[in-house]
Amino acid sequence: RIDMYRRGYPLHVLHEYRMTVTSVRETVKFIQASDLEELRSACGVSSSRMSLVPYAAEVLSRLVKTFRPKDIAISSYGIREGMLYEQMPQRLRDRDPLIEACYFAEAKDARMP
Repeated sequence: RIDMYRRGYPLHVLHEYRMTVTSVRETVKFIQASDLEELRSACGVSSSRMSLVPYAAEVLSRLVKTFRPKDIAISSYGIREGMLYEQMPQRLRDRDPLIEACYFAEAKDARMP
């Protein structure tokens, strides 16, 4: 979100937003040079999340330096979920999450499941 703000990106959709390595470096510098409270307000980031931004910027910098990706794609699903999904067998991927949630709720809450 901060990279989008820094670049003046016109959309506010994070899912599938892409950053180059250069853009990551520039955004980390931008974060380091910014007043975090002003940045938080401008980007619409919560206070609790903003307090973690300097740490996240450092982690992202090191990941980019270590792995040297061509680009970085943002997923609204989160990295953990994506990694778990990739490791799932196809038969598990094919199951519908809504139906599975209903089965769980029925088993948990129904008088006579």
